[in-house]
Amino acid sequence: MRVKVTVMGHSAAYFPGGRRVHELELPGPLSLEQIICQLGADPQLIMRALIDGQAVPLDTVPADGAEIVLISPASGG
Repeated sequence: MRVKVTVMGHSAAYFPGGRRVHELELPGPLSLEQIICQLGADPQLIMRALIDGQAVPLDTVPADGAEIVLISPASGG
């Protein structure tokens, strides 16, 4: 199962290599929360998730070939 994960906002620093885009080959269906954990990040960093442009909860399992966008809360003052 292949997915593309794009991380928006400051939380990208907590994903592998601080990269914003990750192309993944998954061993099988995983929820967004599981995918985030597999990348070594904390799901609590994510405020909103989109799959193929549609807002979804973190317990959603994306389809093969899905484009996932993870958005962190705004920060700063």
